Amino acid sequence: LALVHQLARDRGVRFAPGAAELFAMVAGEDTRQLQGELEKLALYAAPRTELEEDDIRAVVSQNRAGAIFDIGDALARRNIRRAMELIDQLVYLGESPVAILLAAIIPKIRGLLVAKDLSERLRMRGGGSYPQFSAQLERLPDSETAHLPRTKEGKISAYPIFLALKETGGFTMDQLRAGLRHCLEANRKLVTSDLDGKLVLNQLVVKIAG
Repeated sequence: LALVHQLARDRGVRFAPGAAELFAMVAGEDTRQLQGELEKLALYAAPRTELEEDDIRAVVSQNRAGAIFDIGDALARRNIRRAMELIDQLVYLGESPVAILLAAIIPKIRGLLVAKDLSERLRMRGGGSYPQFSAQLERLPDSETAHLPRTKEGKISAYPIFLALKETGGFTMDQLRAGLRHCLEANRKLVTSDLDGKLVLNQLVVKIAG
């Protein structure tokens, strides 16, 4: 995130709260790619100099990272057709079905399960601002956060959980647990059978979002 903020300052813009995290998730890690996407965002938002989440969703191109993010978003919204279209797009671009499962689907279902657990056990909600949520999460005892995903710096990866909290209303805990089991079964099929990988992923999408 430090690089993202620095590149934004170099371009004369800044991110609204939570927008930098979304930009980093969608735009990928390549510095040249980040610079190009920031250039488009700055032109789109002008004369505003603060980049918001809606700007990012409207402008940032559908590179691999963006498509992977959108697959998870489509699953959370139970948009089966959109999820399948994005899977087709990545497979056409040469992405392996196993990589799509591990990068897009399993993290999303696991994130929804974590968020649902926080919502039901600790009454945490995603309706407020991201900084407020992040601060609330950091105040929890280690016993409540030891299982949460972490960044490379060892901090809680809070933004994906914040997004997931807004999306958990469409699922029960049992559905999400079943979804994770379906993911594990799909992974087994992909690595041990000769089944068509895209078909396996499409069947998985239906089981999760149907």
